[in-house]
Parts: sequence; C-alpha cells; structure tokens
Amino acid sequence: MVKTFQINFGQLVTDDQLRLDEKFAFFAINKKWNVFRTKEENNVRLRDILQPSYKIFEYKDDREYKGVPTGKEYFDDDGEIINYQAVNSENHPGRLKYKVDKGDILISSLKGARVPAILVEKTLNNTVFSNGFYIFKVNKLFQEKLILHILRLKMFRKILDEHIYRGIGISAYREKDFLNIKIPMVPEEEQKKAVAKIEKLEDEIRDIKKTTRNQKEIINKVFASRFRYNLEELENAKKEKIIFASLNNFANNKDLRSDYRFHSKAGEIALDIISEFPSKKIKYYTAEPIRLGSGISPKFYDDEGEAYYLTMATIKNWKFETEEAKKVNNNFWKKEKKVNSIRKDDIIMARSGEGTIGKLAIIDSNYNKAIFCDFTMRIRLKEYNPLFAYYYFRSEPFQVLIECNKKGLGNNTNIFPNQVNNFPLPDISVSKQKDIVEEIEAHINIQKVKLKKIKDKRKEIENTVESLLMKFNNN
Repeated sequence: MVKTFQINFGQLVTDDQLRLDEKFAFFAINKKWNVFRTKEENNVRLRDILQPSYKIFEYKDDREYKGVPTGKEYFDDDGEIINYQAVNSENHPGRLKYKVDKGDILISSLKGARVPAILVEKTLNNTVFSNGFYIFKVNKLFQEKLILHILRLKMFRKILDEHIYRGIGISAYREKDFLNIKIPMVPEEEQKKAVAKIEKLEDEIRDIKKTTRNQKEIINKVFASRFRYNLEELENAKKEKIIFASLNNFANNKDLRSDYRFHSKAGEIALDIISEFPSKKIKYYTAEPIRLGSGISPKFYDDEGEAYYLTMATIKNWKFETEEAKKVNNNFWKKEKKVNSIRKDDIIMARSGEGTIGKLAIIDSNYNKAIFCDFTMRIRLKEYNPLFAYYYFRSEPFQVLIECNKKGLGNNTNIFPNQVNNFPLPDISVSKQKDIVEEIEAHINIQKVKLKKIKDKRKEIENTVESLLMKFNNN
C-alpha cells in the first residue's frame, strides 16, 4: 500500500536543506521523528541524551596501533572488536582518526551498516577508530547500557536506513538528523531493572563465547594437526620486523624484489611447512585458467535486475553474501555471462585491497545469474575436493603466502592469477581431502549449536528493550 500525506511550505523548514522526499518527510513531518509511536509528552530527543564526543587520535612515531574501520569484519554481533588493521604514524588511512574513552557510544553513520552500536567498556589507548562512526557520551537521563541496546534495535536501525539517510551509492545519515530522533523517557527505576536483566544475559553470552572457536581457529588447528606443523612458530615469525638476506636472495625472483614482506621469516616458514607434505602447483588442478572478472560502469547497475555483481565486499566474511551485492541489468548479464559468471563449487578470491586481499568464498549454491568483478579471481578446480581447497586457502600458511607475494604499497596491493597459479596445493587423495573436510565441519557444527544459544540470548535482550519501550505506545 502506498502511503500518502500532505505537507505545506511552512513544514519544509523541518529540514535546513528543505528536504522533501517522501521517505524523509513521512518520518520527520508525519511521524514527528517518533520511532516508537509513543505519546509526545513521554518523548525525549536523542540530542538531550547524547553529547557528541570526538577526540583526535595522536599518532606517535615508531609505534604500531590497532586501526578499526566501520566494516562488519572488525566486530562481532555484540560489538566486540575481533579484527583490526595494523597502522602507524606514517602508514594509516586518513579516515582512522578518533580516540575513544571508556563510556563512549559509537554508531556507524553509514546506511545499511551491519556493525551494531558499540559501548566502550574498557580503556583502548592503542586503538584508533574510523571517522565513519558518530561518537557520544550518555548523560544522566539514561543508563548507557539501555541506550546502547535501543540503538541496536532493528526498528531503530530501519529508521536510519530507510528514512533519514542522504545521498546515493555509499550513503550516510547526518548526526543532526540522528539527534533529532525521539525515544520514550523511561523512569530511572525501570531502566535499572531492564539493565540488570540485560547485563545478566550479556554475562551468559560471554560465558558461552569463552568456549567457542571461530572458523579460522578450527581450520588452522585441523591443518596443523593433520600436516604436523607448528602453528605457533609461524605466528611468532609474523611479528618479526627485521630480515637478514643476501644479494642472492634478491636475485632469486624475476621481479628482483627486495622488500621485507617478500623475504620475511614468516614466508620462509610457510614455504617450509608446505614443502613437508606432497604438493603440486594449483594450476595442475584447475579446470580452466584462473581469471579475473569483469569491470562495470555504474550505468549497468539495476536494483530491479536479476543478476548479482560479486565484489570484494560481498566475500569479506569468507562467504558470498548476496545481501551485500548490487544487481546488474540484463544487458550486462548477457554480455558477461559466458566467461565471467559463477557456478557451484567455484572459489572466488579477492585479489586487491589491504583489508580484503586473499579473502575468498566458495559458491555453495547455483546462482544462475551472478558476475564476479575484476578485483576478484575465479578458481575452478577439477578432480579435487573444492571444499578442501577452500579450507586450505584459508589456512595460515597459505594466507602468509598471499601476504608475502602481494605487490604494491599501502592500500594499493594486489595478487594476480599468474602468482596464485604457482602456489602449492596439497597432492593428497580425494578420500583424505574428504576426511579432513568432515573433521573441520564437525567442529564447525559444534560451534553452530553454541552460536544458536548466543543468538537466542541476544533476541531476549532485544525483547526486553522493546517490551520496556512499548509500555509508552499510544496503542
């Protein structure tokens, strides 16, 4: 059903840029910035609760810091940091610029952000955050933990993503609009009761998480056990920043590379590990040459199109996430499908970008219409278990090979098909490949049960917050 309403010229001043598109006007004018449909006398604007709190991070020479962008791969669903970019005073993206303090609340300014709102609960002196976050202090009107979970509600996020964002492409919403949003003013005693229940559930989540292992840990442990190598030795070598090499070492590659990365101790150990088990070059097992995908002009994007466009962003979490993929029109699909489409059991690897290079996904369904982009490469194998190859490519020795062999500086690093072609792939029987895959997936399935329990408790937190706020609903 199409919603219609009228506005007059006087109401245009609701926005200082005279914005009058239907989605914004419906929420700002018709709904009066009220997310939860609560009585006006019970409402308070976020600007009366949240105080902007931005502090520029001071980089010091000869020190390494943890850079945290707004991407989903850097946080879990509880807002805990699980990954970071190593940065320093000379090598860091300009967007990594903010220091945070204990008690700060962060929320991504981007439309469609999959990172939950974050409450800083401990000191993070060596961590620098992206300017893609809005950062606030909570005043005494509200408990920090309650505000955090209000901002995480799906219905709240929907307002940000569907009504107040601005721009096309990579869109964001303004801090000013965000602070205009109204929420119910909850009595202090009710806040405390809700927070006590929330914190109990959060403690239960933490207890379960202590016994869980992520897929990276599982894959590495199984491969280290099956192929009998010391993973700790490799991890320690990755921390070494000094190399010792002769001129002969520099001459042993066709590009005459002399950089630390290519001659690192970690790369040396990774090759030693792989040389201990039988292997052949990847190209020996490819059904066709590894190839890069297709570039695209913006004119070929089409929200109503039937074909997906697979990019680095769609595989950054080690699987093809169609909700992250744009769609393309049928003309582009017909033009590219013969050579640049994907099918079940294809492995797609990101070949560029400091945060994504080497990440990959295995296509586990038949996507009848999907094109992979030119910043990824397609690996199509024959007479080899594709799941085993996928897990092997994710193992630490192989990922170190990617790190050591990538070319370029800063964020402009690349790995190419002719390099990946010559990387080693274990030359073991298909039955042994299957056996290793089954062991990995058995461990992953155990973790899935635990993750389901965590998901249920997160839902219970959400229900607790929604029930509290619905007490003030007009209906």
